[in-house]
Amino acid sequence: MDAPKLDERDREDILEQVRKLAASYTPEWRWDDRQPDAGGVLARIFAEQMENTISKYNRSLRNHYLAFLNLLGTRLLPPAPAKGMVTVGVIPGGEGVHIPQGTVVYAAAGTESGRVFYETTEAVYALDTEVDRVFFTSALRDSIVCAYDRAREDNPPVRLFDFDAYPELQRHMLYFREDRIFYTRDRLDLTVHIAHTRSAKRLERALEVLMDRDLAEWEYHTGEGWSPVDRVTLTSQGIRLTADRGSVPVEVEENGERCGLLRCRLRPPPGGLHLTGVSWTAQGGPQEPDALLCGVTELPKRDFSPFGDILSIFTSLSLSDREVFSKAGAEIELEAELDFFKTPVERTYDWEANIHYRSLMTEEDFAAPEERDVRVERVIWEYWNGLGWARLFPAGENEDFFTPQETEKRRRTLRFVCPQDMADVAVGAWEGPFLRARIDKLTAMVPQGGSYIVPFVRTLKLSYQYHQPVDSREVWAESNLERRLRQLPDLGEEPLVSAGMCPVPAMYTSVFPSISPMSPFPPARTWPRLSHFKCSIK
Repeated sequence: MDAPKLDERDREDILEQVRKLAASYTPEWRWDDRQPDAGGVLARIFAEQMENTISKYNRSLRNHYLAFLNLLGTRLLPPAPAKGMVTVGVIPGGEGVHIPQGTVVYAAAGTESGRVFYETTEAVYALDTEVDRVFFTSALRDSIVCAYDRAREDNPPVRLFDFDAYPELQRHMLYFREDRIFYTRDRLDLTVHIAHTRSAKRLERALEVLMDRDLAEWEYHTGEGWSPVDRVTLTSQGIRLTADRGSVPVEVEENGERCGLLRCRLRPPPGGLHLTGVSWTAQGGPQEPDALLCGVTELPKRDFSPFGDILSIFTSLSLSDREVFSKAGAEIELEAELDFFKTPVERTYDWEANIHYRSLMTEEDFAAPEERDVRVERVIWEYWNGLGWARLFPAGENEDFFTPQETEKRRRTLRFVCPQDMADVAVGAWEGPFLRARIDKLTAMVPQGGSYIVPFVRTLKLSYQYHQPVDSREVWAESNLERRLRQLPDLGEEPLVSAGMCPVPAMYTSVFPSISPMSPFPPARTWPRLSHFKCSIK
């Protein structure tokens, strides 16, 4: 408690009052501050003595106050050290300075010396930094907002813990990557199989969360960006995700790599979401191929002759479909609706001109050569493996796919497992994974009359299906502004995503530039590319 002053005058005020009175009482005396005479010296001595008298006079009220407290029997509290906050300025561009514990600092005070001295209670490493961002978090609301951003041109005054005044940044996401499975052209049909090998209860809870459209929103990447899947259904195999548009790869900003991604936006249950493994199956088609070529000549998607109208050895039909042929390990089905028609063989010579006349000839000497129809007897199915064309069926299956049968079947089906090493190759004006059927044998190598029995394809469709799930090797978990790569299979003890933040509302402040890991400053909560300090309220 500061007692009021009875007299506000100090030394300068008293000297000024003496100067004014001297002008009335002794007008012949001239006051000179630069060259004071004996009168000026006496005036300064009087002002200093009078200042001490006024100081004691002003303390009389406090003395009376203390005497009154003594009459009441009160006692002084035990002494306690004063505390305060110190601001340290660092030379811009410097590497910082370490201030050890016990460093003496002082502040201006109304004491006889005009200062009060303090000692630092902790060591500190002072850096040339500035506040970069200010975040507020609330576990009750599951909320994270950014109240201040140094990069913003206009930063209004920060409203402490006003979560409704700033955009929401908190989100819980699971990113799954399967570059081959998640690429589709026209529609999406996936089934996710989740596992928790240690707890049936946690597995059941995870299925409930991932099936609930209010708690989990599955999204896939289209040509226009992220879009929610159209249907989520629970089957005996797992959670089936279907959509009426295709899924395309996502270009990663860090390295420009294109990745097949699927993500799930979650509202995690209390305790988080626990999984030990994730696997996928997919199916697609029937659909027309991306490209069909006879040699290097592009063919229409319907009603075409796969080997041309004139059959010759080594002629090939090549077909490409990036969606179907990228599904390594899946069973692929090729279904074609075939017809056959005849093309007359053009005679390359006049057989009558080659008759050797003799004096005695029989009818056989004048007989025309026997006409034989030419048909495809064997084709070899091949795919490009990055080094060359490899046999799709080493044992020779389906070699008669384009051979006319006595019992004609218009629809023919070819099934095979998509090879693991199928690679892109350029054929004509197209580049992609290719499968080809190459004529290896005809019924007549040198036709003499007759007709070519030419196959004609009305329709050709491709489809695929995984009979065995493909295990995911990793999953990106994003929560609380952190993104972590989790390897699968996982032990399932730590949740993939959770709303685990400071239990009370808290403020996190990031600084720029980030604190060096080699500095003696204690490590803070690690957020991407930021160093943070936390302040919470209770």
